[in-house]
Amino acid sequence: MGEIKSTLDLVMEKTKHLKMSQAEKKALDVEETLKKVPGLVQKYIEGAIKDRDLERELANYSEVDPDAVRTEFVKELARIMTFKDREKDLRVTNALKMLDLDDKSKVIGELENCLKNFHEEQRSLVKKKTINYLDELKKRKIRGSAVIPKVVLDQQDVGRLQALKATCLNLISRLV
Repeated sequence: MGEIKSTLDLVMEKTKHLKMSQAEKKALDVEETLKKVPGLVQKYIEGAIKDRDLERELANYSEVDPDAVRTEFVKELARIMTFKDREKDLRVTNALKMLDLDDKSKVIGELENCLKNFHEEQRSLVKKKTINYLDELKKRKIRGSAVIPKVVLDQQDVGRLQALKATCLNLISRLV
């Protein structure tokens, strides 16, 4: 009686003569490498890996396809900017400086200044509003260390911050 073959056995028999070409292998390697970039960026921004480790990983990834890795890395850095945490946003510019973007170093410097301006403006607006709220509460005889007002920025303040944010995003888009 004949042996009953599984679907996998049948597929293996029919495809045993097929082999990947060098171009297909390279494309698969590039695809696999690009899938690793978001994790690498996340680890760096969160502080799980240091500058030298990032540089080493970037060098390893770049062996596959330097241009594709560089482009994907910049795109992922642009996605990860939150405009909420100053230190994390500035780590984005540090990561960009580690890339081989010599022709774009001026843009990276402008981006760093833009991010610093954004966060300084945001901090200043929140501080002004907090002081105003505390003064208002003090007039009503409400004071103490436990009194922490929740600051809500008005439309004009939000518009000013949005303009700065748009400038920063425009700068990072010029790096892609």
